Amino acid sequence: MKSTISACSCLIRYASLLLSIIMLIGCNSSASPLAAAHRVNTADALWRITHEQCVPHQLTEHAPTPCAKVNLADQYVILKDRVGPLQHLLIPTEKISGIESAMLLGPTGHHLVAHAWQERSWLNQLYGQAIPDQALSLTINARRARTQNQLHIHISCLKPAFRKHLDSLTPGLNEQWQRINNGMNQHPYWARTMSQSELTDRNPFQLLNQGLPQAQGHMEEFGLGLATMQDGRFILLASQQSGLLPHASMEEIQDHECPQLFH
Repeated sequence: MKSTISACSCLIRYASLLLSIIMLIGCNSSASPLAAAHRVNTADALWRITHEQCVPHQLTEHAPTPCAKVNLADQYVILKDRVGPLQHLLIPTEKISGIESAMLLGPTGHHLVAHAWQERSWLNQLYGQAIPDQALSLTINARRARTQNQLHIHISCLKPAFRKHLDSLTPGLNEQWQRINNGMNQHPYWARTMSQSELTDRNPFQLLNQGLPQAQGHMEEFGLGLATMQDGRFILLASQQSGLLPHASMEEIQDHECPQLFH
């Protein structure tokens, strides 16, 4: 009898200890149930801001608040992001989950990246003067590397280290996708050039889907980025999220604090 009671007591203490460990981990980990629930609740934040605030306010009050701009004709809004002094987001007014959406391979995705590049003027406005194009970039994250279930394009500063890396690559780049030797930041990357007219006339999502065999049927694994070259052309970047653990997002090429401008 005593041995049975002792065994039960040990079991209770063990279960209590295990529960304490689980709770401790849960309180300090983004993988906790509470954190997961929080992510679920906030993953539609950008869509709700766009759909429930910016567009209705533009329609009823002719004011885009809290967005900086609502373009009903081209079906997107521009929103100042909370992170960084200059970063803005381009968000479609249609419900588009992300880069994996088949909608982006058709007319819907044709001009979004070009529009985002044109809207860099909002960063100039906040900065108070024209920012050199070589200091700026656009990024779209892969599905596992994003926090929102609505497509958004980050318009922000390019990290100086990545600027230097891209400049070293440009002599060997052309209009064909090329894998960057050793990748960037220890992650696999591909790059190709685009002329200014191509940015308007061609669909970057299609260029990725049709140009990289590994992207066909697996667009959700890819992030897309855009930066300029010294001769005025663009570099279109792609990075793949594969394997069990995703690496950092395409957004890793950006520094939202813009150290080259403010430090």
